[in-house]
Amino acid sequence: MKTFKQLYDDTKRYSKGNSRFVRDIDGELYNIIPNVPAKLITFEFKVKSQAKRNEGYRVRLQFYDMKFHDKPTSSNCVKIEDKYTGKPLYFEKINLFTQPVRVRCGCQDFRFRFAWEDRAVQALYGGVPKGYTPVPGSHRPPVNPEHIPGFCKHIYQCAMTIQHYFAR
Repeated sequence: MKTFKQLYDDTKRYSKGNSRFVRDIDGELYNIIPNVPAKLITFEFKVKSQAKRNEGYRVRLQFYDMKFHDKPTSSNCVKIEDKYTGKPLYFEKINLFTQPVRVRCGCQDFRFRFAWEDRAVQALYGGVPKGYTPVPGSHRPPVNPEHIPGFCKHIYQCAMTIQHYFAR
């Protein structure tokens, strides 16, 4: 598994230093799913499509090695409600540099460029999407011939939201 920082560095290596990230993507956090026994938390976002070709994309980031508490233990705790019990639940703020993460986005860029590579390093959330099949007669080269893991601009923007509200 990789941390968000490692995936970010991989994405920069893939793009050879050319920034592919957009900061004005309109994303909405609609669900936070804690799993206390497994020590993980999943953030689910809806991100609008900039091209307006569809309703948008679902983005998920799942962090591992989370520390949950019944009461706040420090100023580094964030309060959420446990959906199963209805009781308040506190988790220690996320560290994007050290905590393992799994990511997923519904956009074609992520699906064809990074999903299979993220799977290879155990950084893909959920099942593997159907692979790309070239159109017969097409001579397009592969989009990620070096098989570098990474993420799309939608995942990046959602991670920046997490960093702003839920990270230290």
